[in-house]
This record gives sequence, structure tokens and C-alpha cells, in this order.
Amino acid sequence: MTTSIEHLGSNFRLRRTLWRHQPEALAVAESFLRARRGRYLFQLPTGSGKGLLIRYIAYLWLAESNRNRVLLVFPSEEVLRQFQREIEAECALPYTVEKASSRGQSYSRIVLASQNTLWGRIGKYEPDRLCIFDECHHENLNAESNIELVGKFDLVFGFSATPWSHGCELVFDRVHYSYPLSRAVEEKICASYELVPWPEDETPQGTHELFFCE
Repeated sequence: MTTSIEHLGSNFRLRRTLWRHQPEALAVAESFLRARRGRYLFQLPTGSGKGLLIRYIAYLWLAESNRNRVLLVFPSEEVLRQFQREIEAECALPYTVEKASSRGQSYSRIVLASQNTLWGRIGKYEPDRLCIFDECHHENLNAESNIELVGKFDLVFGFSATPWSHGCELVFDRVHYSYPLSRAVEEKICASYELVPWPEDETPQGTHELFFCE
């Protein structure tokens, strides 16, 4: 297994200096890649570079062997397109897209897939392909279709700002790497925040208010 992100070979063009916690997370991920089996949950706050870690873990896996393949799964087409642009800039290997009318090529070393589209097409992908889920809090005990996606593959990484539910942690066994928001604020990766009471003279308006509860 490649031991440094800086020596991946000519197929990869790494453009960004890593923040302090990112090499730390990559080192943890590398140990799991060597095992080639398991379900691993990584928890990092919004804005702390989850997307870069997802891509670099995929690159480590692809650089280790020409036989290694990766499936990157996203909750929305917008996020998929963002990753597509980044991979085009960083990686010389060809990729394919599995979403809506676009049919991914199962032999491709890199597949970008939307979560919903993958529900009906999971059978075409072999279980030894590394699978990485972005926003994996959708994989929880009440989401049977998504649990099936996780269970299909021998080696799965899940990334989320927070698991959102104990069910998500159970699907992925536990949180295997955590970068707390408090540390991200202290290291000036994320902005500071303040919690304030809900104003007594205000009530939620309309039908699209968001409330995050246990």
C-alpha cells in the first residue's frame, strides 16, 4: 500500500496543501485499506475537507494496484457534479457516471454514482470494489435500500458531518475517525458559532422549516 499521498504516481495531480487533521485521517484510512475489508465511519464537520479526503482515499486505493476499483456514492446530482470537476482536475484515470439515464460501466476503475440511482443497479458492481459514501447518515437502520448498498461491498467508508442517529453508527459498527467541531474551531478550520434560545415571540412559518431531532 502506498505510504504517502505525495507519491501516488503520474496519474494523480494533488493541488492542495493538506490541513493538519487531514494527514491524520488519511493515516487511519490507510490502515483500513490494507485490511481490504470492513465498514468505517469518518465524522468531520462541514467545511473541514471531507470531499478532499474522500478523493484522496480513492486515489490511494487506485494507486495500490491496477486491479483496484472504486465506487463513489453521493446523495445528490449537485454533489456528484462537484466531485466530477475535482476528479477531472486531479486524476488522469478515466471515470464513468451512474445516474438517471447515464449508465456506468461496471468495469471502469472509477464510478461516480447517485445514491437513488444505485438502488436498482447495485447488482452490476462486484463486492471487492472499494465503496465510499458521502453524507452516509442516510445509511441507517430505517433505510433498508441504503443498508443494502453498504452490505454489498467488502470494504466501505462512510463520511458525514455527524452520524445523525445511533442507527448510522450501528450500520458502520462505530465512528472510526472523528474530527470534533470544537477542535476545528480551535484550529481555525471552521468558524466559531453561538447557540441562542429560540425567540419566544417567533413561531415557525410555513411547511418547510427544518428541525433536527434525536
